[in-house]
Amino acid sequence: MSNRPLSLQQKAFCKFKAQGYSNEESSLRAGYAKSYARDRSYELSANPRIKAEIANWKAKADEKADEIFAGQIRQKLMSVEELLI
Repeated sequence: MSNRPLSLQQKAFCKFKAQGYSNEESSLRAGYAKSYARDRSYELSANPRIKAEIANWKAKADEKADEIFAGQIRQKLMSVEELLI
């Protein structure tokens, strides 16, 4: 396995894949040529470093969603508390 950092296109593929796009759509959105996107998407999705980066993006998205959800709950609790005062 190469120790080279992921390219910008590879990182973009990971980001779009983590957002729920298909392999091919993620490749297209990352800037791979349409004629090459399908084949490249399968190569990318089989790469362990790419898989790890996708998991990292998903974890970040989950953390952000949890923060947003917690903030919404705090706002609702404050609203209820104001009604009780």
